[in-house]
Amino acid sequence: MNDQDKTKQQLIEELADLRRRVAEQEAQLARCVQAEDDQRQIDNSLPVLVATAGVDGYYTEVNAAFGRILGWTEEESLSRPFIEFIHPDDRPAAVETFERLKSGDTVIDFVDRNVCKDGSYRWINWTVIPLPDRGIVFGIGQDITEKKLADEALRESERRLNTLISNLPGAVFRCTADPDRTVEFLSDGYLSLTGDDPSALIGQPGTRYHELVHPDDLQRELDAIQDAIAQRGQFQVEYRLQTTSGEDKWVWEQGAGVFADSGELLAIEGFTTDITPQKNAELVLQKAHDELEQQVKERTADLRDANRRLITTLESITDGFISLDHQWRHTYANQTAASLLGVTPDELLGKVLWEVHPEAQSLSFFTEFHQAMEEMTPVHFEEFYPDPLNKWYECHGYPSSEGLSVYFRDITERKEAQDALQKERDALDRMLRASDHDRKLINYEIHDGVTQQLLGALMFFEAYSKACHESPKEVEARFDAGLAALRRAYAESRSLMDRTRTPVLDKFGVKSAIADFIDQFGEKPDGPEITYRCEAQFERLEPVLENTIFRVVQEAITNACNHSKSEIVRVSLTQEDEDMTVEVQDSGVGFDPANVEKDRFGLDGIRERTRLLGKDLQIESTPGVGTRIRATFPLVYKDEKAEGE
Repeated sequence: MNDQDKTKQQLIEELADLRRRVAEQEAQLARCVQAEDDQRQIDNSLPVLVATAGVDGYYTEVNAAFGRILGWTEEESLSRPFIEFIHPDDRPAAVETFERLKSGDTVIDFVDRNVCKDGSYRWINWTVIPLPDRGIVFGIGQDITEKKLADEALRESERRLNTLISNLPGAVFRCTADPDRTVEFLSDGYLSLTGDDPSALIGQPGTRYHELVHPDDLQRELDAIQDAIAQRGQFQVEYRLQTTSGEDKWVWEQGAGVFADSGELLAIEGFTTDITPQKNAELVLQKAHDELEQQVKERTADLRDANRRLITTLESITDGFISLDHQWRHTYANQTAASLLGVTPDELLGKVLWEVHPEAQSLSFFTEFHQAMEEMTPVHFEEFYPDPLNKWYECHGYPSSEGLSVYFRDITERKEAQDALQKERDALDRMLRASDHDRKLINYEIHDGVTQQLLGALMFFEAYSKACHESPKEVEARFDAGLAALRRAYAESRSLMDRTRTPVLDKFGVKSAIADFIDQFGEKPDGPEITYRCEAQFERLEPVLENTIFRVVQEAITNACNHSKSEIVRVSLTQEDEDMTVEVQDSGVGFDPANVEKDRFGLDGIRERTRLLGKDLQIESTPGVGTRIRATFPLVYKDEKAEGE
């Protein structure tokens, strides 16, 4: 191989070697780039601030935490001196720290407040390392804002606690669980309580305090503490102690053991306060108590009886009670209230009034209760609640600052009784008007009947006395005419007596009275024939019942004879077991029972008398066919012994 070939071969080998080295450098560069990317990803995923800053005071690089924690983008963080991102009050210290780093100090830790993009501040604990060979400083910052705020809150809490403890009228203490009860904490109140300096007792055995406790009370105090510790509960005990100045005091002590999670007793904490004034007051009151004790004993039995009666009364009250808050929610409902409303107490509690019964919004409940709440005045009203309750309620509402108290009761029966009473009053009014009508008719009949007949007889007898000198026949005629007028007046009088209270009814009973009335009525000229069939076995009934039956029959016969235009009227009186039925029937013109003239009270009297004492009444009438009145009464026999008495 000549020299030229050797040179060419060397060039080829050098070129290959150069390509190899270039490839290695490119691979190393790629690894460096990848390492930088990996480092950047790591920095950006860290929960802390990572930054580098040049000696000119500008950040040269920041991680993504600047955006997450402070809100600044990378471009915003790099565009301004880092000092502008620090609270104005912390900038002088930050500048001084930066100068120390530039002068060659090693690692520096410091805390400052960094400005967030929204204007707030975050406390950052920085650890900064100078890198003089690269002309930069490298820093890692941890956000300690929450810890800082917690520390401040803890300090404020401790300050408040110390203030509260110092203002307590007594001593707060903490001692160890060892037998010596070494004092770990003792508040300033111990000085006024015992006269001892509390600071001198810290770290000292608690047995020194026990020397002040009255010997008769010491064991009781220790037992109370030991029992509470054994049960992991709280102890409360009163005892006497003598201060360093020799003053006797009564104190009240409360405390508890402090236990580890393992159950080990760590310490005992508590509070002791002077109750001497209260104890002295108790002694004063004790004497008065002793004087009253005998009186109390004497009245205890009476009070117990009264209390039982009160409880019985309260338990028997049928009033419902609910309480509503200002949002109309049920805060309480008794069982009676729930029962009256058709629900359970659990269905009411916490529910708005209109949730349970939406229908109430359209009734007086809402308007009355709302007015009471608005005007803070009690209300009282009655309201009918439709479906699903269909009841009348009487309600009393009493507003207060807490809401509305409502007492209510079911007055449906009372309302029905009032309606029934009103109907009774209306019926009584009709009977009174009928009675008044009867009195008027009797008055008319006395005036037009008995009076006229007596007047006629008087005229005949006066004429008779003047005509004594006349012929015997004319005198006898006037005398006979006068006697006839007297007989007619007597018949009219007896008829009127029968219409009020026939003597036959009182003496012989209703069966005979009906027969007598029919005989008297049958004597009237142009009247219908009246037949009477009596198949009743009873003898005498209660006077009220006899009078009622007689008046029903009397009114029915009178109506039939005066208005039916029937030629025959049939009357029957029958008995079946302990029921008696009376029936009056005619075959006359008939009438419509639903359209009786207003001034005709006969049927009203029959209806009301039968309704009061009877069991059943049937009034059947057909125009042109006739009328049948049939009334059934339960038999109530006359008490002969009571009558005799």
